Amino acid sequence: TDWLSEPLWDNITELDKMESFRGIVGSFESSAKEWRKWFRTAEPERAPLPGEWESKCNPLQRMIIVRCLRPDRVVQAATDFIRLNMGPVFVSPVATHLGELADEAGPTSPLIFILSPGVDPTIQLRDLADQRAKTLDVVALGRGQWAKARPKLLEAAKVGNWIFLANCHLDLRNMAALEKILEDMASIGSQAKPHRDFRLWLSSTPQPNFPISILQAATKITTEPPRGIRANLQRIYEAKLKEPVPALVEPVNTRYRRLVFSLAFFHSVLLERRKFLSLGFNIPYDFNDGDLDVCQLLLHKYLVASPQQVPWDAIKYLIAEANYGGRITDSWDRRLVNVYVKSFFNETVLSQDHYPLSALPTYFIP
Repeated sequence: TDWLSEPLWDNITELDKMESFRGIVGSFESSAKEWRKWFRTAEPERAPLPGEWESKCNPLQRMIIVRCLRPDRVVQAATDFIRLNMGPVFVSPVATHLGELADEAGPTSPLIFILSPGVDPTIQLRDLADQRAKTLDVVALGRGQWAKARPKLLEAAKVGNWIFLANCHLDLRNMAALEKILEDMASIGSQAKPHRDFRLWLSSTPQPNFPISILQAATKITTEPPRGIRANLQRIYEAKLKEPVPALVEPVNTRYRRLVFSLAFFHSVLLERRKFLSLGFNIPYDFNDGDLDVCQLLLHKYLVASPQQVPWDAIKYLIAEANYGGRITDSWDRRLVNVYVKSFFNETVLSQDHYPLSALPTYFIP
């Protein structure tokens, strides 16, 4: 046929040899139009199978057919299967609550963020320190920075403060010295015993030469963005967005909430596009939560300063050109981001209920 490739047809002929799928080849011959329609459906794993196969197949057998004909939808089919048979808790992203991790870790057990592109835990950690009324000292490691970090580390351990040594992968040669300090702190009867409120936070990309003993003693925290628009939106709202203080008055409050949702969706789309490599962007960019935080503050400031008329030109320029656009070097990538910003930040977003953010009915402004 013109719609089914030879490898996919081979999958079906092999499937026909199994007892549960006997006759499926004949079904393709007698119901070719129905199978073609099913094959070209955007979400075939959720569409009814042609003919008698809808009633004959259980969820696992349905997933096998999806695997044979639409391997690009296997992950989603498996996700639906797990949700149906085991519960949504096994497929829903779990937000990392740093406060709980800080309580569980002791003063001699560091907490290390395993970094991935686009995620910076610094702001989240500062917020936690403010909530706990803790003094947090942040030192970005690199050439010559260990000489500054070491005395600050020892002082924090003595008085019970928190310290965050960021980007440890840029200073691996001094990680042996950090390893020795932590061993002294953990030794029974050591004079270097840290204060009980002391917490050491580290961040590093995966490195084969990182000291094993630090990793073994540490609580590892992955910072990889969750997969999918919905999961990213959930992470942003659970971990990043904060209520403005003082509370906003109407109509500024409604405008702010709608535009912040647009901003969170926009940020999630950019993170998802990176996963498609050159199909997403001509050049990869490290968009991170700092970009989102800055734009959230910009929205708050401009909406409060101009309650009568939203300054759309200023908002769109600062988001598309100054903030996110400040990382972009390719003209076509810049054009793409501007198209997104024009779609997500306009007067219709505020005036239309359930403004659609996508051609799919799933995504709209609540």
